[in-house]
Amino acid sequence: MKKLIEHNLFGNGLLFLDEPLLIDRYNVSLKDIGIKETKLTQFHIDKWGWSPEIAQEFGNKDYMSFGFANPYSIILSPEQEECSIYYPFHSFDWELMDTIFDVYKEQIKDITTKTALWFEMDQGISNYRSAQDLLMVDTFTIKFHTPDNIIQTSVQQKKLVQEFYDTPNGWADSSLHAKILESVVDYGDLRQRNFDLKEFQFTKIKSFYSRVFNGIFLLRNEYINKTLMIFENNNSTLSGESNHSHMEYNLNDENLFIYLYNNKLIDNSLSNYIGDFYTVQTIRDTLLIEQLAEHFPDEEINITSERHKNKYISMLANDNKLSDYFWALEEINNEIKKGKAGNILKYSFAVQLALSYPNPKLPIEDKKVIWQILIKLSPIKDVVLQYLFDKNKFFEEYVDWSDKKQDWAIDHIKQNKNQLFNFKLNNR
Repeated sequence: MKKLIEHNLFGNGLLFLDEPLLIDRYNVSLKDIGIKETKLTQFHIDKWGWSPEIAQEFGNKDYMSFGFANPYSIILSPEQEECSIYYPFHSFDWELMDTIFDVYKEQIKDITTKTALWFEMDQGISNYRSAQDLLMVDTFTIKFHTPDNIIQTSVQQKKLVQEFYDTPNGWADSSLHAKILESVVDYGDLRQRNFDLKEFQFTKIKSFYSRVFNGIFLLRNEYINKTLMIFENNNSTLSGESNHSHMEYNLNDENLFIYLYNNKLIDNSLSNYIGDFYTVQTIRDTLLIEQLAEHFPDEEINITSERHKNKYISMLANDNKLSDYFWALEEINNEIKKGKAGNILKYSFAVQLALSYPNPKLPIEDKKVIWQILIKLSPIKDVVLQYLFDKNKFFEEYVDWSDKKQDWAIDHIKQNKNQLFNFKLNNR
């Protein structure tokens, strides 16, 4: 992981905390939520307020929740708006946090000068008893809190002051005077402070991925007449059955691909890749670098040009070390360069799967979820897409790769990740 950190591909986008004041505010927030306090004197937090160091200290990556149905977030600084989310509960957590920082930007700036802010996501379910409970999830109520109740105190103080002005002879009401004075002594003059964070409904969760029950994908859109659930841990007993109010599939069910394709959730027409000089070539090069690392472990590898690639392809081909997948992708790549698109069905299922993509007409939130599904399904990986849409799995597999594949992947991700993310979601 050291190389990923050095190249800002891991650990980047975290806020470093070492000031006693901020650490105390974080601990007070944990205590207010009901979570034990950290003993660390410095650590990082992400946009959500989750800390990798505290997760390691507690031996619990999910320390920011009481079960998946009750996640909490801590905001200590407006700077968190620019941070990444490293361990999301759901795939819509990014949009949720973007919405909070967009709608309540000024309140967050004002409140965090004085105290910490935390919120809970209330969905009307105290605990997920089964994966099917996710079918009821369509709205989260976001409820804001501060450890010292300053949000409610601000509202109350303003009401008292307004009562002072509106009540006839309010100036003579000693009891009212005492209440206002007590509030000001304890909390300061809050009349002009922007502390009004009303709870709001977050509803942009039609299609999403959740880590609950070891990974559930949920899709709801106009292309399917039933909500679709896909079990990453393959423990659905209803996989493929159609006589229920919703559809379930295990991720390893061979019929899942057929269902996605027949319902126009995915496509894999090779005409889609004409003019796209990245995708097929990158998947092919991933297979090439894997074979080079295995068969030429001590040789300095350079595949930055077609000339160098051809040299190594020839070396491996002479020893019959390249797979049928590689030669299929090589053939497809050469045809696409000529502006031609053959029939994808002439190739193996693994190649068909590797070149599948979400229906271009789907909403972006659906495309994100489907890209995650396709990347997990395909035995042939595009390393950049895996990094973008399945980070946790990428980090897990990365540590077992050869140094050559790690170095090549890092260079390739750095060069392509930003433009490719937008291209895969918007330019299909």
